[in-house]
Amino acid sequence: MHVVATPGRLGDRLAFEAVDVKICSVPGSMQPSRAGRRRESACRTAVIIFLAIFGFFAATPSPATAKYAAVVMDAATGEVVYAANPDVRHYPASLTKVMTLFVTFDALRAGRISMDSVIRVSARAARQPASRLGLEAGDRIKLRDAVLALVVKSANDVASALGEHLGGSERKFAAMMNAKAAAIGLDHTSFRNASGLPNRQQLTTARDFAKLVRALQRQHPEYYKLFSTRSFTFRGRKHDNHNRLLDRYEGADGVKTGYIRASGFNLAASARRAGQRLIGVVMGASSPQARDLHMMGLLERGFEKATEGTYIAYDYDRNLQVDHARRQTSARKKIERARGARGVMRLARLTPPKRPAELVRPTGEGSTFQPELPAVPEADPMDWEIQVGTFSHRAPAQELASRAMNRLPSLLAHVRVNIVTTQEGGTTLYRARLAGLDADNAERACELLRAKDMPCYPVAPETTTASPPATLPPPPIAPAAAAPAQ
Repeated sequence: MHVVATPGRLGDRLAFEAVDVKICSVPGSMQPSRAGRRRESACRTAVIIFLAIFGFFAATPSPATAKYAAVVMDAATGEVVYAANPDVRHYPASLTKVMTLFVTFDALRAGRISMDSVIRVSARAARQPASRLGLEAGDRIKLRDAVLALVVKSANDVASALGEHLGGSERKFAAMMNAKAAAIGLDHTSFRNASGLPNRQQLTTARDFAKLVRALQRQHPEYYKLFSTRSFTFRGRKHDNHNRLLDRYEGADGVKTGYIRASGFNLAASARRAGQRLIGVVMGASSPQARDLHMMGLLERGFEKATEGTYIAYDYDRNLQVDHARRQTSARKKIERARGARGVMRLARLTPPKRPAELVRPTGEGSTFQPELPAVPEADPMDWEIQVGTFSHRAPAQELASRAMNRLPSLLAHVRVNIVTTQEGGTTLYRARLAGLDADNAERACELLRAKDMPCYPVAPETTTASPPATLPPPPIAPAAAAPAQ
């Protein structure tokens, strides 16, 4: 039996070229008997099983040599929610230009350059191979156009010219890129040029690149928006963005594609839904179509995990910036103590509290009577809640809250499920909470749930000042302030 197996690139189905299975065949001049046909059929079945087993091992790359790698990261927390070969080093190809732009944005913020700065194209830059904007030696291009040429066209000639402009030479600019990589914790990444053109020492990992994108989004949100540019026009010619996910995947907002023969088809992508942002990196796909479909599947799975309550993609630090409303309560000591507790969610009111109108005393003689306002009710110390998830539908919120109760049956035996409905950017969100706890038990419950891999944080109680007597004028109501995302 002679068998040739030719595995394609990662993502392709294994293609077998067969071949003359002589061991199972009967000479053409002989008419096989019924027993012979049974033996031939059994033999062919055995060959098929062999090919399947051989194909599996032939098509499964070892982690040390695999081209394929993928990561999905929660942009708010940095948590990796999916990974395949995340720390195996790969050629980044034109993903490199994301770091080129990162260093450029640093220079813009520092005031070293402006969007109107003019970049001169050297003979060396003009010689760079495709993808190119088509610049010639001596041409000039404004930084604004250069940035879009990298984002949209992935122009190697422009990347080289930009590196020379900022670093004095592309080699020195690569050193600036490596310094930035070290500063943001990219432990397995090294850059050798500004474009991503082949260099054996220019390497990164899927995890490192997701970290790079996250750092860029956090440090330069105003410039990161440029990665959603669909097209730009230069010298009368329109160029379309290579990142097709911008138009094909709901919520996609960037980032960059890349390809050289040694790398396969790479893609770094970011998408945002209902206040949650995921970063995806795919390296070593077999084609642009396979890469894009795989990325969309990974992101969809990531958002489904968020919906199922597997993880929370909200930034707790942002929640902690919101102050408690002022109140008089016997539970003040516990609330004050909880102000410094890590992970306690502080809520702004969706509507402002009502307050009594100010009583103005006349200047002449008159009654000095002041109506006595009722005492401010004390907050119930059992008004603390814990939140275990945020969802775009009520059913999974209800399900996760019930699941949390079942995980701690003794501690949470007397709590009640509270599904809080809010609006964010036109989207209805459902927050899965358990109510009826004091501060100590809320903190304790979250500690135990987090130990069981369920996100959780305490929510301090919210009280409202009593309404004034009916005989007083209606209290003034301040304009409602928008509640921050949580």
